[in-house]
Amino acid sequence: MTTSGIPTAPGALPLVGHAPRMLRDPLRFVAGLAAHGDLVQVRPGTSRVVVVCRPDLVREVLLDDGRFVPGGRPHAGPGAAGPAFDASRMPGYAAVMTEHVERVTGRWKDGRIVDVAAEARDIAAGAAFGAVVSGGASRAAARRCVRDARMVLDGAYRRTFPPVPPVRPPTPGGVRRAAAHRRLRQAVKGFTDAYRAEGADRGDLLSVLAGVHDGGENEAPRTDGEIADQALAFFGAGWGTTAGTLAWALHLLAGRPDVQRRLHLEADAVLDGGGAAFEHLPHLEVTGRIVTETLRMYPPLWLLTRTVSADTELGGHLLRAGTDLVCSPYLVHRREDLYPDPGRFDPDRWTADRERPGDAYLAFGAGSRRCAGDAFAVTATTLALASIAARWRLLPVRGGTPRARAAGTISPEGLRMRTMSRAAVPSRTREGTA
Repeated sequence: MTTSGIPTAPGALPLVGHAPRMLRDPLRFVAGLAAHGDLVQVRPGTSRVVVVCRPDLVREVLLDDGRFVPGGRPHAGPGAAGPAFDASRMPGYAAVMTEHVERVTGRWKDGRIVDVAAEARDIAAGAAFGAVVSGGASRAAARRCVRDARMVLDGAYRRTFPPVPPVRPPTPGGVRRAAAHRRLRQAVKGFTDAYRAEGADRGDLLSVLAGVHDGGENEAPRTDGEIADQALAFFGAGWGTTAGTLAWALHLLAGRPDVQRRLHLEADAVLDGGGAAFEHLPHLEVTGRIVTETLRMYPPLWLLTRTVSADTELGGHLLRAGTDLVCSPYLVHRREDLYPDPGRFDPDRWTADRERPGDAYLAFGAGSRRCAGDAFAVTATTLALASIAARWRLLPVRGGTPRARAAGTISPEGLRMRTMSRAAVPSRTREGTA
């Protein structure tokens, strides 16, 4: 597939290649590839893929859909259902997010230990599902859809870097994911039929996909399968991104009490003890920088795949048609030459007076397949984080350090923290103890 001039990452074993290392610690493996060249060959089993490590080459690949053909998961780019995420719909989505933050944190107790990742998933799932289907689904049906969607999306990493030959007997996990996918498609078809029968725009994604939004008829009606795939892709973008980013932000803040203090002071000044609303966003500057830096450290689209459509040159190397490419925003965001001390959580990287490599920030991809749910995810996470900060402080506990789990997104597994109600802190001492 490729010329011999592209180096192969060290440590490949006979038959299985780099698969053991990729499965054992995929983030460390991927981040370390940049040390071996601008383009690096990796062997997940007996196959080969080329990982693009240099930022300008990554952007070249992501921006040129002619030479580098998108593949893999359903398209969640802006062309699919952009009207569902335009500015006019964001206030409604924001209200749904605030509602779910209140619902989940309303059951917290002062001094209790909570599974932060699970709580963040609960918040984000309700908000994302409400953005996709704003009505017509019972709570039980919503929970079933969320459970099935997570099962489907969690198989994304193994499909991106397959460690075994593509033709193989079905595994129990694969069978369960296929069944979950079928249930999701059936559920979305039921919602779609109800929307079309009603013929009204409910202000959500499904109204756009079903062709009943205010913008008029679709150029060509989507099939039930296309609608289901798009709904799943957008749910994954909104839910997985928001849940992971919110949980990671709370964990990272616990290690930077100075930044956490500034977050709480901003929440006190802007929200005055209440929940965050869409109109508060312009005033949540510290919160916004925290979210941006969290997305740099743990980008939701951490692996992106492309296939070379015809023989072409990239970075001085000839790539044959059919060559599989992988681009990793996680790798780019961890380059020391782009982000000094990249492992340090530093929201002040994003202040106006700091120089930063804007073209190398790829948390949501780039080009025509840039995630169209980026504005939704950033808005939802910012509002959720501010709403939590207005009333709660989360403290680390012994044994609660998370493990980064790289699947469809990068999620913190085993993240446990202690909730401390800020209402119990006297107002005159809040600034010093926030």
